[in-house]
Amino acid sequence: PPPSESADPQGYLPGRWYVIGNRTLLDAAISAAHANGIVPMVDVVLNHRTAARISPNSSDWTDFEGPDWGEWAIVKDDWKCPPDEQEKSCPDNCTCGEADTGENACYAPDVDHTNPLVQADVIEWMRWLRSDVGFDAFRFDNTKGFAGKYVEQYIQATDPVYTVAEYYDSNRNLVTGWLDSSNR
Repeated sequence: PPPSESADPQGYLPGRWYVIGNRTLLDAAISAAHANGIVPMVDVVLNHRTAARISPNSSDWTDFEGPDWGEWAIVKDDWKCPPDEQEKSCPDNCTCGEADTGENACYAPDVDHTNPLVQADVIEWMRWLRSDVGFDAFRFDNTKGFAGKYVEQYIQATDPVYTVAEYYDSNRNLVTGWLDSSNR
């Protein structure tokens, strides 16, 4: 599962990226993997994030920590899950990011990967996962949520041993289109 602080026990609703529970156990597992010729892979959830606080601008959970982001890091066309599907994660009265480059994930605000500050923070965190934590490979979760070209950008900037991307769909054309956009 993803290593960062999460709103769910499985780790797929990440909040503070640099907060890792059971770091001592994780460090021991990564060391044991390296000692036995195993390439440790980390599951990175980059499509969406959960916020630490309610924002005074949106009156919603859009004030993020670690890295610190506001509504500007959320796509402008992100919709919540039923029964609130008529509500945006980033209301029109806020300074939201650009349009989503992928499929909406209604359970947490979608990240605006078109934003250079978001891109820089993603790359910095992934480099930290490689250099400070010791992971050598990445599994990109829910890549239907953002364009493949950003995965390519993050791979080029972090130089992992190998990568896997989750793009779950039975439509072959959608899958190959995403792969083409990621240059993979």
